[in-house]
Amino acid sequence: MPRARTAGPDGTQSGGASFVLGSLWPVRLHATALVDLLFHHGLRTGQAPADALRRAQLWMTGPERELPASLPAAVRSLATELLDALVVSGHDRADPAFWAGLVAVGR
Repeated sequence: MPRARTAGPDGTQSGGASFVLGSLWPVRLHATALVDLLFHHGLRTGQAPADALRRAQLWMTGPERELPASLPAAVRSLATELLDALVVSGHDRADPAFWAGLVAVGR
């Protein structure tokens, strides 16, 4: 499985990461963390980095946002907390400002 780090691509790729998950603009922490959880879950289930990110982003926009049944219990609990925090903050998680700036860069 490729190694991943969340940061700007220049330093981490030169540090040996196969790819990085970066952001083109500042994004809200809860939304980014949720996309990151779903992204890494996709990687763990065999998806390529670009596919895992796309699926995580599409999940954010979907009308029904059922968490994947294959998420481990602890990750599911954290994802639920992140979703609740977004709802409490009054933000619409489908808003592209929260997730569209995330990009997977690498080999």
